[in-house]
Amino acid sequence: MDTAVHYMQRYLQAVPSDALAWATLGRVLLVTGDVAGADKAMNSARASRDALDTAAMQSLDREVAAYEAERGVVTGQDAP
Repeated sequence: MDTAVHYMQRYLQAVPSDALAWATLGRVLLVTGDVAGADKAMNSARASRDALDTAAMQSLDREVAAYEAERGVVTGQDAP
């Protein structure tokens, strides 16, 4: 899992506007227990949302909703 996170972070350094990649990184980090890192990644995803087309926005919205539900299960708290 660390290798996947490493490559995703490297990719996002090169393409920081990829909202869906940020959302994926957020979900992966949540699974690894890095809740703070996951929240930061999801905030980056949300910040990049406006650059997406309609279909990608809908995909991102589903990813964010899934993340928030998973975060609630993992931490017992709502996403910030």
